[in-house]
Parts: sequence; C-alpha cells; structure tokens
Amino acid sequence: MKRMNPLINVSFSTHHNAIPFQDIQHDDFIPAIKKAINDANKCIAEITASPKTDFHSVVKTLELSLEYVEKITGLFSNLLGAESDDSFKELAGKFLPLVSVFMSKVYTNSELFNKINDVYKQSESIKDMEDRRLTEYYTLKFIRNGAELDDQKKKKLMKIDRELASLYPAFTKNLLGATNAYTYHTTEYGDIEGLPPLALKAAEEDREKNGLDKGWLITLQAPSIIPALTYINNRTTRETLYKAYASRCLGGDYDNRDIIRKILFLRQKRAELLGYKNHADYTLKERMAETPETVFTFLITLADHAMPVARKEIEEIKVLAKIDGIDTVKPWDLSYYSEKIKEDKFAFKEDDLRPYFKMENVIDGLFIVAEKLYGITFKKVHHIPVYHSDVVTYEVYDEDGSFLGLFYTDLYPRKTKSSGAWMTTYASQGLSSKNTQERPHVSIVANVTP
Repeated sequence: MKRMNPLINVSFSTHHNAIPFQDIQHDDFIPAIKKAINDANKCIAEITASPKTDFHSVVKTLELSLEYVEKITGLFSNLLGAESDDSFKELAGKFLPLVSVFMSKVYTNSELFNKINDVYKQSESIKDMEDRRLTEYYTLKFIRNGAELDDQKKKKLMKIDRELASLYPAFTKNLLGATNAYTYHTTEYGDIEGLPPLALKAAEEDREKNGLDKGWLITLQAPSIIPALTYINNRTTRETLYKAYASRCLGGDYDNRDIIRKILFLRQKRAELLGYKNHADYTLKERMAETPETVFTFLITLADHAMPVARKEIEEIKVLAKIDGIDTVKPWDLSYYSEKIKEDKFAFKEDDLRPYFKMENVIDGLFIVAEKLYGITFKKVHHIPVYHSDVVTYEVYDEDGSFLGLFYTDLYPRKTKSSGAWMTTYASQGLSSKNTQERPHVSIVANVTP
C-alpha cells in the first residue's frame, strides 16, 4: 500500500488535531507545500475573477486560502529551529524559496490588491471590529510588500525575497554547525578548576557523549560555555573558550561573513524599493517605536543611566584582577570577576541556588502562578505526538473545565537545535477554513542546563 503524506491534509486525525510528528518525513514537505500553493492560487484566481468586493468574498476568502500554506510553513520553520539535522537544513534551501516566491506573487498581485483596497475603502461600514482589523492588516501588508510598485520594481523585489529566503537558512546552518563543531577537552583538572559541581558533572557527561574516556568537555552550548566563563579559575582556559565562542562563523567551513554582507545589502535594496531609507525604517514602521530615532533616543537615555554603574563595576573588577596579577582586564575576565564581586560583597553564589530551582520545580511554580492569576490548569499528558523525546506536552484547561489548548515545552540543548529561547505556535486560535473553532498549540523552546 502506498504511504500517504500526512501533510497533504493539515486536519489530522490525532487527539486535539495535534501534529503527528512521528508520521512526518522530510520528503513530505515539498509535495505538501506545492499542493498548498496550487490550492491557494486557484482560490486567489477565483477572488480576482469575481465581481464581488465585500469582506467575506475577498479578505476572508484570501485569509482562509493562505491557511494551508501558513500551517505547513510554520511547522517547517519551527522544526528548522528546534529539531533539524543536516538533511533538513539542506531541504530548507528548496522549501523556503518556494514559499517566498509564492508570497511575493501574492502581495504584488495588482488585481488582488485592488480588490482588497476596495474593501478597505468601505471598511467603516464593516461592523465587526475583527473583520475591519483584518482588512486593514491585509491592505497595509500588501503595500509594505510591493503591491503599489511598477512591474519592473516588483520583479526586483521578488528576486531579492527569493535570495533572502535562501540566505537565512544558510546562515542558521553555519551558526549551528560552528557551535556544534567546537569542543574543549582536557584531562587536567587545573584547566577547569572552579567549575561548580553541577557544571563539572555536565562536563563529564558531555565527555561521555562524545566517546572520550577521561577528563571534561566544554562545548559552546549556553549551559556549558556560560558557567565555564563564569567560574573557571584558569584564565588561559577562559580566553580560549571566549575566543572560540566569539569567533564562530568567522572563517573556516562555517564562514558567515559573505552571507551577512549579502543579507545586509539585500535588506537595504529591499527597503529602498519600498520607499524607506533603510531596513530599520522599514521594520520599525509597524513596531511601537515606529522610527530608528526613537530607538536611539531610548538607548542613549538608558546608557546615560547605566554607564556610571557599569564604570563603577569595571573599577571593582580591576581591583580584584590586580590582586591576581592582571593589569589589563579582558572580555574573558568580566563574568568571572563579576561573580567574585557578588561572592565578596553579598556572600552570594548563583550556583548555590540551582538545586532549589531545578527545571521541574520552576515549571510547577509557573503553573501554580498561572492558575492563581488566570484560573487555568495544566495537565501533563503522554499521548500527544512530539518531535523529540525532550519535548513534554500539557493540556490546558479553563477554570470551568473547558479545553483551552496544547502546550509544548522543549527546554534542553542538543546539536539539532538553534541556540537561544523563543515562543512559537503550531496552531493559532481562530476559525479554520472548515468554520470550526481551533484551539492554540503553543510551544516554549529554550536551551537551559538539564
């Protein structure tokens, strides 16, 4: 029997319509996104061919026609950040440009924009505020993505978007590759002396994972590199680790310099095409700050208040470093001596608190706070499919017992995950194309010490 592609229909037969991660293969994404794009194009053609210019016939229909594309794209992008091997990253170079070209064609479609603009001109007569807001959203989105450009400029914009769609995953692939490629292994305790017991144990576990018999292993993952720079007494080790971390993607197999130059160049050209001075002007237009000048004013004001405190702390660091025979404080000394100052002034060691704030306790505490503030409860479940064994799932219920949504946590670092922490969704709340109320599926992704 021929295997069915689970992404061809994004209404799954799983509990709560959860994504069946265990059934999805890399080869499923391209056929699924091509079908989604084809379906959306048919719907858009019907919108432009119809004489109707009311909200439901134009804006709502467009919103629902893009639903399939956005769901598959969202799933792909989430996995690209949270769980992607080399083959998946290679796939991104094919998948994302397909989406970029399609979305560029949508937002530069003059006939479609004219229809939306007609609805927008009569938006004051739209009584439902959500419908009115959606109309305003699409009108602005079309304008900001080139709908009012002439044909020649539209072609330039689409070319830029296509190139950027290829550069972003290449940048991410290099960054993750460089982070994973470097390890610092030593069998001399003096090289890593000062590491707290938990960090020392983690260094031993990392060494075992890498198939080494003796010693300790420091990686550039945040839970490993941060305590190393904060606690290791050996200055040479700190310098080695700091330079390794700070010089990721600077030359070698994972060099990102040319990619960064191209991204900056294309962002500038894109902003100019759309009538903005630069990428910051373009991006901030929809943000609370609105202009780069507002941002710089805020940062300068912040710096004016922060700098005196920072200078005072640097002087205190210099005094401590001088005792150790260090005449010139370097970047790899700052975290180490800042921690020493806290120990000297307040008898405080951050690592002493860790046993009391292990992740399980913190999660339980957050759930208690959420229940007290909002009346919602979290129920840990094991029947929801996940993309990695680290992922934990919860059903969320309102105070009346009604189901609110799914909550995923993916908290620990691994070689297939990007660094940092973020919130994302696998499903958004709202009406689906089948006119059913969908509950949100929300995920918190992080890289904290196991």
